[in-house]
Amino acid sequence: LLGVGSSHSAPVLHEEQWAWLRTQLTNSTASAHLIVSSVQVLTSAAAVESWGHFPRERRRLLSLLEETRPRGALLLSGDVHYAELAGAPRAALPPGAELLEVTSSGLTHACGLGAVGGPLCGLQHRLFASHRLPTPHDARRPLPPLPPSAVAALRALGGPAAGAYPFLNFGSAELRWPSDPARCEPSAPPSSPTGCGAIVVRIHHALDGGTALEHSLPLGLTAGQEAERWRAAQALPTIFDAAAE
Repeated sequence: LLGVGSSHSAPVLHEEQWAWLRTQLTNSTASAHLIVSSVQVLTSAAAVESWGHFPRERRRLLSLLEETRPRGALLLSGDVHYAELAGAPRAALPPGAELLEVTSSGLTHACGLGAVGGPLCGLQHRLFASHRLPTPHDARRPLPPLPPSAVAALRALGGPAAGAYPFLNFGSAELRWPSDPARCEPSAPPSSPTGCGAIVVRIHHALDGGTALEHSLPLGLTAGQEAERWRAAQALPTIFDAAAE
């Protein structure tokens, strides 16, 4: 219906853009890379526009990231009227390295605010959650003042889904550099004296600026660990896998 859940063979990027992106990722010496996409890349929800509707292009992007192994790479996306954190835990990766994508949307519209849209949004978050990362912040996050309809929808669903925030929001990314780069050890906790730093991402309540979601991506990973992150991304269920379950 209206192309929802369809697979498209058209390109997301043209060859000139792919060549530019490969050059940038290959030649970059940066310690952190924020890669922005207007739509989500890793979502398993077929009802929202994403790279998942272009499976060939999605595979190409994730394969490129695995091949070029940019340090501290993080996807930033929006356009869905809710916020969430996506990733793929792997035993071979240090804590926090599973974070792959942060979605923040939006400041003026949110799917969790309507009497009808709120329950539907919450249901989608529960049905299509295989790409999402729960965070320690989920259990203790306070909620800002909400319309009665949103409160009723939340109660009916048992609260917001883990790793998702369906209300007005904005995101932030804080780069915490190592205190002594010469002593940086990839296996050390990011905040320790020998840590390599981190990208701390937060989803904030738009009404009061409070933190709704938070995650820390460690910097200074080895090239092998960076490649493993994007191999894990390719193993995540696609929108077609999730819809078939």
